Parts: sequence; C-alpha cells; structure tokens
Amino acid sequence: MKAPRATLALIACVLVAAAAIVDGRKLEQWVPVAGGTSGPTLRTTVNIGFTQVPCLAFSPLVQDWTTSNSPTLYTATGNTRPPFNETEDLISRICQDPLAAGTDIASAVQAGGQEAQTALVALLSADCPPNNEAGPASYSAAIDQVNPSGDPADLDEVSSWFTNLAAAADDVGVPLCASIAVVDPTGGVVEAHTFHTSGIAAPAAESGSASPERVRTSAVFGQEGVTCDVYDSESDSWVINTTAPVYGTSGSANTPPATLVAALGDQVCNDPLAAGPLLRDAVQAGGEQAQLWTYALLNLGPNCPDPSALSMAYSVAIGGINDGTTDSLDATTEWFTNLAAAGDAVGNPLCASLAIINEATGEVEQRDFHTGGEEGA
Repeated sequence: MKAPRATLALIACVLVAAAAIVDGRKLEQWVPVAGGTSGPTLRTTVNIGFTQVPCLAFSPLVQDWTTSNSPTLYTATGNTRPPFNETEDLISRICQDPLAAGTDIASAVQAGGQEAQTALVALLSADCPPNNEAGPASYSAAIDQVNPSGDPADLDEVSSWFTNLAAAADDVGVPLCASIAVVDPTGGVVEAHTFHTSGIAAPAAESGSASPERVRTSAVFGQEGVTCDVYDSESDSWVINTTAPVYGTSGSANTPPATLVAALGDQVCNDPLAAGPLLRDAVQAGGEQAQLWTYALLNLGPNCPDPSALSMAYSVAIGGINDGTTDSLDATTEWFTNLAAAGDAVGNPLCASLAIINEATGEVEQRDFHTGGEEGA
C-alpha cells in the first residue's frame, strides 16, 4: 500500500492552517490496477478544510485530483462533540496499531451517526509521535476495507460510506468533500460523484484576476523554547528546523488573573469552535485581550479533556484571518505580530510563520514572528 500523501492530524503543539481552497488536507487511496489495463478503476480522495473546502475532481489531463478555478466552497454547519472517552480510546488504538484501527474506523463510518462522528474526530485528533502518519495510515486501511481493489462494482458501498463520512463531518463542524471517480484504462473519467458537508461559503469578491500567490501558515508553541518551522516547497508542508535559533521570551512573565484565565480555558475546552472566533478577535485587538487569551490557550488548552480542543480553537481563529491569499496578508501579519507580542508578555515562547508561495515561479518568501528571547544569543 502506498503511503498517504498528506497528514490528516493537527499536532497539538504545531498547528498548520490556511484556507482550504489552497491548503486542504487531502487523503487519497492508492488502488493497484490488476494487469494495468484490465478495466475501469474506482478511485477516491477526501479533501478536508478548516473553514471551507472545495471538492476535487479527477483530471484525465494530469491523472490526478485537481480543483477547478472557481470551485464551490463548502462549510460545515454543526458543532456536535462525540463522547470523549470513546474518542480517546480510538485515538489510542490508532497510535498503537493504525492498520488494525482502520478496520474499526471502516465499521464506525459504515454505521453512521455518533460512531462515524467519533471515528472522524479521532482521525483528526490522533497525535502519535514519532509516527505522525498514524491517522492517515488508519484512514487508508479503512477505505481499503470499503474499496479493496478499485472495482467499480463497489461503487454503491463506497458511496454509502462517503455519505456517512460527509454527514459526520457536517455534524462535528469539519468542512469535507469526498470524491469518487471511475477511471477507464485510458485515464478517462467514466463516472464521478462527490459527497460534501452541507454549508456553502459566501462567494469571494471579484478582484479582476486571480493571484498566482498563496499563503500558508504555521505556529509552534512551547514552554521553554521553540524553533520556527520552515516551509518545504518540495513536500508543500512545514518541517522542523533542528539547526534554527531557539526562542524563549524576553523578560519576566506578566501572568494574567487566574479567574479570568480559568473562564477562558473552560471555553477553549468545552466549546473550541465557539472559542476560536473569540481568540481571533482578542489577538486582533492586541494588548491585554491578546495576552489573556494567548495565556489561556497555551497553558490550559493542553490540559483539556479533549486533546483536540486547543488545535480546533486555534485553527478556527487563524482560519478567520488568513484566507489563503495575499488579500489577507496584512491582516495575517498583524495577527501574528500581536500573537508573538502576547506570548512574549505572558512568558509563552512561540513562533508563528507564514509562507508566500508564488505558483508561477515557485519562489517562496517566509516571514517569522517569534517571542523575543533567543537562547544562546
């Protein structure tokens, strides 16, 4: 089985976000074609976004999944939280044996409802260092159970499974679109179907011409010191830079009042999807509001009963600032500047980074926003 091409999980301390239209998390199933040209093959992919997501279509021209120039962007409408104990148990199984957990995930999605919701949230939350591909491996094992050989005869079963997966994503508030293509031996598409969450994003304002540049972001948080991630254009992902400077904070921490912090921490833990916009607005405002929310997120968030709460709150916040294009570059720059200043003030080392990627030339410009103390300097 070929390894999945993208990581599904958001690691609790290293958060990556951008608009789904340019930075969706994609899960693909690699299906071997018996004999190479024996007949049509059923292929699948799943595209997942933070705030909105386009469906992908199989392109006969490039023989890969692509997005149209002006796709419909889908959002998710729910905020259901599946039972924590069941989610945590499945995360543990994903980390211990991703392939065996895939069988459980296949059955859970097939059952639909709360079981499917639990399976999806577990996949999104699985953080299993050093195996950061555990979640995608479990997904690949799951879809292999449903579509084991790429036989178009399994179309109805795969369609039913993706219908349940999209419904679960809608329920838990995760924009998602699953796509199916039946591809003939020449690479042509015989039949295609999509299964997506129910909301539709408002169309973006016309800007005259599409920009060749897109913007991706990363943020690294720590207790003692952090290094800034580096954008790797070959893998189109953020990687850890082991030789980079380690940043701490520049002075004594200004710890916010415990009662206020506790209240905000409860919001992050109990309803991260609702806490995200509040975090966004507080950091955007800067000053004491930014300090209070940053401290609550980074000091109480890691201790939430739901291990995905910190990631989800942050993802919603940055997703409301960075739309993945240079149109929001100034807003993202200001937000990261305020975030780094807040982290420095309350004693939480962090480095937020953005990469401006020129699709036409391949050039990348990276900007880092970090707390003030450089260890060893």
